Amino acid sequence: MIDSLKVIYLEAEELRLKDKALSGRLSLHRDSLTIVGESSVQIPLAAIREGELVFSQLGHFVRVLHAGGTLWLGAYRLNLWGWFVVLNKSANRRLAERVQELISQSRELDQDSSDRP
Repeated sequence: MIDSLKVIYLEAEELRLKDKALSGRLSLHRDSLTIVGESSVQIPLAAIREGELVFSQLGHFVRVLHAGGTLWLGAYRLNLWGWFVVLNKSANRRLAERVQELISQSRELDQDSSDRP
């Protein structure tokens, strides 16, 4: 289970080498994905459409597609001001799995509540 991770993050449609990522601490809750950092982000799980591990030219990242756009997440081992980062592939894999699991649980709860009279 993932309680909290140090991540770099970027809100953009795609990753580019010239983009500077922000640093923060990600927490996954039953109802939201929250990042507290340079520019805090909170996304309700109901708004998240997809979370997947993606290999880009920059490394392994978790791409989160949500109602407001695309959020790129990267758990890291070393971060030098957002310009040089050593990513943690296994932590990113676990993060992607956990996001997918929470999305599934959220959809099941929504479906259960809509099935009730």
